[in-house]
Amino acid sequence: MRQKENNGELHLGKGYFKALSPSGGGWSVERVTAAVVLYNNAELIPGLSATIQGLSPAGAVIYDSCSSDGSAEKACKMISDAAVITGDNLGFGNGCNRCLEKIDTEYTLFLNSDASITRENLALLVAALDENSCLAAVQPVIRLWGWELVTAGRGVYLTPFGESWDAGFMHLEPFIKGGIREVPAVTAAVALWRTSVLKKLGGFDTGYFMYFEDADLSLRARGAGWKVALCGGSQAAHMVGASAVREKAELWELASSIRLQRRFLRGSGLSERSLWSRELRIAAGMLLRGISPFARIKTFLKALAAPAPEEIALDRHTKSILYGIPGDMPLRRPEQGAPGPGWQRGRAAPWAGLKPHRKPLKLALTGESHASTAAVVSGSGELLRRVTVSPSKTVEVTLAEPPGIVYIKCDSLSDSIKVEVK
Repeated sequence: MRQKENNGELHLGKGYFKALSPSGGGWSVERVTAAVVLYNNAELIPGLSATIQGLSPAGAVIYDSCSSDGSAEKACKMISDAAVITGDNLGFGNGCNRCLEKIDTEYTLFLNSDASITRENLALLVAALDENSCLAAVQPVIRLWGWELVTAGRGVYLTPFGESWDAGFMHLEPFIKGGIREVPAVTAAVALWRTSVLKKLGGFDTGYFMYFEDADLSLRARGAGWKVALCGGSQAAHMVGASAVREKAELWELASSIRLQRRFLRGSGLSERSLWSRELRIAAGMLLRGISPFARIKTFLKALAAPAPEEIALDRHTKSILYGIPGDMPLRRPEQGAPGPGWQRGRAAPWAGLKPHRKPLKLALTGESHASTAAVVSGSGELLRRVTVSPSKTVEVTLAEPPGIVYIKCDSLSDSIKVEVK
């Protein structure tokens, strides 16, 4: 079975299907070393320890970026088989590069401290690289931790302003097509790379402190003649923070987007004047909402004043897939204090998830501006109820024995239903 791409072929060969067998196919992961960067992640060490132990005989190198909460000490104690090194907090890419200096296996697994992948799913990534010599890296479908039907990413794409985004982020997707599919870039949350390619590229560009350095690395690999891909048959999990705690992250993303845009997209038609115009509009909007734009403007000016990175021209094929499709664009992050992902001010817009705490579960679903149809489904995707809600009318749904996870999903992405848990 093969999946043809515009520029070459990606294969699902015997090795891939062997890895799909119940025994793991004998596709040893001992050729893999995981690279993990820590910064004040002590509370995540138990989960990280379980993940790394589950990947045995794959090795692990952990870099602690001068944590103040005892992350390094806890990692040494709980992950005894891993090599733990410490150093200054010079950014995520620097930490990964320090790990890479210690890695001599054929493949390197970049693994966030708040992410997880099983040995069987890692074996599928190994098989994908073994079967496709044109690939520098491959990532799994990444699901939201604890919510197996919610996608956190299935490939990385860009906007014309240099912002990278995860395809399908916060989409409720019970079924995702398997196979190997080419994408412009892969995430560093969970991705398997050829170590030789990483070292030839010099690892991550440390000009990025946080965010989008994975898109930069992938595009530099593509500039060197490689491809990167999504392995639809492999899955991993990643925790995602709430939108209310991302102020600092948004500033790092702004600085990174300018560097990414100047390296790869300077010839795309957007001038520096366009960047200025956009930032002024954003600043005006922040002022209207009573938010000071000072920190954002300061970050923007500092990023523009930094030395420009070496420009890299993207080939026509990469440009043709770089921006993705509208249906894959990210939805909003979980709201702070919401009962689960997908909620938007008490609404399923277009979906919302919750974990019932008592029996029976009673839901009051109220229509918005027009009639909407929606499904109430379990965490495994089983249909529990189907309802039609008229504008300003309320339909009550009672589940006497609710499953551990319940989703309310509108049939249309443009619909929303107010949801009250009684």
